[in-house]
Amino acid sequence: MSAEPLEGDSGLPPAMAMPLTVSGVEADHRQWSVSARSEDLRAIGTALTSDNVFGVVLTGEYGAGKAAIARTAVTDLGPGVYSVRLRSHPALSNEPYASISALLARLPVEAGATPVALLQGVMDLIRHDAAGRDCVLVLEDGGLLDPLSAAVLVNLMVTGTARVLLTVTESALLPGDFHRFLAAGELVEIRLTGLGERQVRQVLLSLLGHRISAGATRIFHRLSGGNSLLLRGIVTEQQQQGNLVLSSGTWTLRKAVDLSVGPIVQEMIQTRWAGENENARLALDLLVCARSVPLNVLSDLFGPDTIAGLEDRRRIHVESLDRVRLVPQDEGLHSALLSMIGVNRQRELHNLLSAAHPTDPALMSDEELMAHAAWALESLGAIDGDLALGASRAALDAGDPASALGYAGAIGAEQPQWVSAQRLIAAAHVLSRSPEDALSALDAVPQQTWQDVGSVEYALLVEQKCRALCAMRGYEADIAAQIHEARYHLRSRTGTSGGGTTAIEHLECSQAGPAADAGLDLLDIVEFEFRAFGGDFWGMVVPLEDAFARLDSALPSFRVRVGSLLMLAYAVCGREDDAQRVLQDVGGLLGAVVGAVRRRTFQERAFIVHLLCGKWRSGLEVVREAEDGSAWSQPQRGAVMELMEGTAYVFAGRGAAGLDALRSAVATLQLGPYTELVRLGVAATALAYAQMGQPEESREHAGRLDAQPPGEPFILTSLTDFCRLSARRWLDEPDASSLLDAMAFENSLQGRHTLAGFFLLGATVRGTGEQYVRLAATADRRQGLLAGISRHIAVGSQTQNPTMLLAGAAAAQKLELDALEAHCVALALEIARSSGDAAAAREAQMRLDRLSGTLAALPLVPVASPLLTSRERQVANLAGRGASNRDIAQRMGVSVRTVEGHLYQIFTKLGVTSRGDLPGSG
Repeated sequence: MSAEPLEGDSGLPPAMAMPLTVSGVEADHRQWSVSARSEDLRAIGTALTSDNVFGVVLTGEYGAGKAAIARTAVTDLGPGVYSVRLRSHPALSNEPYASISALLARLPVEAGATPVALLQGVMDLIRHDAAGRDCVLVLEDGGLLDPLSAAVLVNLMVTGTARVLLTVTESALLPGDFHRFLAAGELVEIRLTGLGERQVRQVLLSLLGHRISAGATRIFHRLSGGNSLLLRGIVTEQQQQGNLVLSSGTWTLRKAVDLSVGPIVQEMIQTRWAGENENARLALDLLVCARSVPLNVLSDLFGPDTIAGLEDRRRIHVESLDRVRLVPQDEGLHSALLSMIGVNRQRELHNLLSAAHPTDPALMSDEELMAHAAWALESLGAIDGDLALGASRAALDAGDPASALGYAGAIGAEQPQWVSAQRLIAAAHVLSRSPEDALSALDAVPQQTWQDVGSVEYALLVEQKCRALCAMRGYEADIAAQIHEARYHLRSRTGTSGGGTTAIEHLECSQAGPAADAGLDLLDIVEFEFRAFGGDFWGMVVPLEDAFARLDSALPSFRVRVGSLLMLAYAVCGREDDAQRVLQDVGGLLGAVVGAVRRRTFQERAFIVHLLCGKWRSGLEVVREAEDGSAWSQPQRGAVMELMEGTAYVFAGRGAAGLDALRSAVATLQLGPYTELVRLGVAATALAYAQMGQPEESREHAGRLDAQPPGEPFILTSLTDFCRLSARRWLDEPDASSLLDAMAFENSLQGRHTLAGFFLLGATVRGTGEQYVRLAATADRRQGLLAGISRHIAVGSQTQNPTMLLAGAAAAQKLELDALEAHCVALALEIARSSGDAAAAREAQMRLDRLSGTLAALPLVPVASPLLTSRERQVANLAGRGASNRDIAQRMGVSVRTVEGHLYQIFTKLGVTSRGDLPGSG
């Protein structure tokens, strides 16, 4: 077993990390089955102790944990119930009384003389052993119940001698009398469905001993289909293979799960599919290889009866688009299933499907592209060029650079797609943080070939070279020169498109115009991307606006790319309302764009735009929409989603809500390839701990922030710096305010007014007059609600006007920005107290007391303005709603004198004289 913690982990030693066997295999399986089945156990217990109920039929798929649940349910009934465990065996299913042989073995010989004597003997035996207690007979695999055993059980139930608890995959497999009892409600069927994602997380938390990342939970849930037996097998194998590791106190996955090397899972699959005839197995094997097949094609190949039978047995699922695939609980087992199909069989199936339904890579989903490419390489040892390019691009979209390299690397130099393949190989190396290897792949393309390829392909090559250079420090001048030279080359062409347009160019560009123009447009986008990478947002706003207008009816993917940069530039430079408008405009084009990378890039930029506009709830919606089909299978993509979610909560001041997602994200991201995001995750975690009032944990995470590595874009660095410095300011570290102020000043000089405003808000928690002047000036250069709140803080602090600060607090409350609201309220309370404004002080105190119940640590604690305790807040709310002192005392379990003492403290702290001024009144 390989479960060693990674460097810096403070978790359990490997040998103690996960006891795979608690008390033998049976006890271990019971734990995995029962951990999240409390509701099912309660339902079974209620039925078995109800009047007029003969027993329970527990149904569910193989491996759902029916036997373990049945045994646990009987144990939970306690010593007041006598239970007998009966067994069935497939080899004896036709033998008389086979299922109750354990009882018959204890009867005297004469008891078996007649069926009536036998039944009476069984009844007497049970009553003797039960000694007045209720009896429950537990029979596993009730589908093997022989007729004579069934007759005895029926009599035992009807006479009240015993109740039964049967397990069976489907109630239809039971004898006829049992169907009648089910219909009459005298037998209760309880079906064990697959564990939900939350239940899987609960099981893993209880058995692994540490938290588990949400991404890993999602993957295990999808792979197992919620089947507890399969879940146990997959988790055990991943730990044995060293893929499930303890990283920074969190269990997470190093890479995508490969079930093809695990015998435990393969054995379970063979058991599940045992008994299928050859025709049905062929159909299932074909779906394993192709992932999905049109219904009419599958029916023509194997016959409608075969397909209908597989659907009835819940082996396949017919989608609304008339495409057939494995049922969801089996789809995740693709790698294990594929490893069980020999190469000869795969080749046979490949030829069979190709003859019946030729595939077109342009019409295939990313999942199908990768499945067909892997299938072709495994069975034929060769791959179509367009299919290889599509599969490589799909793998890059999914964050799987190793697979992308494999698919693109299968294209030889003699194939027309080789140049595009080299570009994708370079992209995979950039994703793997190996920019030097990326440049080597591009340098392998002869210079003359660069000159001869189509204009779009030429621009795509230049783009990839610039991305590789961006990942290396100190190559800014080389990037600018590369773009300038490429633009000169394309303009020198006399309107010809060179070597034509490949299928991959259509996929990436959705080309709908002259190739030469498209190449120049793409070079413009490359330059915009490079300038955004370095933070030159102010200087690119006007050219972005021109390009966005020019591409209105041209290339939809280009318009999305330009639009996503324009909305980000607007948001950074203070034009937040304009940014929201472009976001809505471009969002409607996403359906027309081919390529998940482009869509995901837009979604990630949309998330940042929402944060900069103060709309963190909208940012969370973007995260949920971005969880596409590839995210569940790739741990790294799931971790990116967790990072975005946690960061949104931190920006709202709700660090406790985002902490778990942030810690899970960091644990996974530090394993690669998205390591540039780790610094943001660590900084956001430090801020979350600061917001939770845990300074030591906050400082420990802040101390892990090393110098900025190369290849980190400006906006990511800015978010990291904001979280890092805000955490330090929250902890009242002496130099935090000056550092925030310096960052604000630098951003103001570069026209990044929104970022300047963010840093100034942190710097002016207890600001100077000069800082408030700058905060107001920065707000005047911005749009949106956040600018208005900044203006209220600046002017209210300058003029010592608590009413204006309370207006800012009300605006922050609408955006659910708890920390910013507390900032406004604390300043308002101090000013109102010092100026004798009782009404404003009362409102500010009430707001601050409410916030202190939400925020573990306020960003600004007013001087000499005591807060209500939790007990005082409870008394104030009850009194404000009209409850008498006696009612409050009874409700809280205290004396009336204690309530009176609390009210005295409340009136003093809030500066009020009557109950009508308390929170909740009116």
